[in-house]
Amino acid sequence: DRIIPISNHFKLAPRIGISLLPTSKNSDYSNFISPVEINALWAKNKESKNHLEFGVGLSLITVKIQFINDPSETTKLAKVTTTRLGFRHQKSTGGFMYRVGLVLPVAQDNYAKIKDLKSNYFGGISLGYTF
Repeated sequence: DRIIPISNHFKLAPRIGISLLPTSKNSDYSNFISPVEINALWAKNKESKNHLEFGVGLSLITVKIQFINDPSETTKLAKVTTTRLGFRHQKSTGGFMYRVGLVLPVAQDNYAKIKDLKSNYFGGISLGYTF
């Protein structure tokens, strides 16, 4: 992601990622996920290293599809709209950073296979180095 200062309290952090995960043969999902997000960071002041993070995003996920009239398996790109809420510790001068947060899916297209959007949320921890 890239941080763009807006004011003494707010920053924008657009981000894009790629994830390749191993999956089993019986899984409905393939191995590619790409999150695209725009997050807002709020801090008490410009020098603060602690931020409240919230935003919206779109996750692109490859899924395996088999149509009733065609026995061959094909791969489609599913789209899931998400929201994020979390905490980020990051110095403006760079160095070690960490964040924790929750991602809640709020909408999906016909190919996504999340059974109950309201009860499926994902937690995460990020560790990194900024410069």
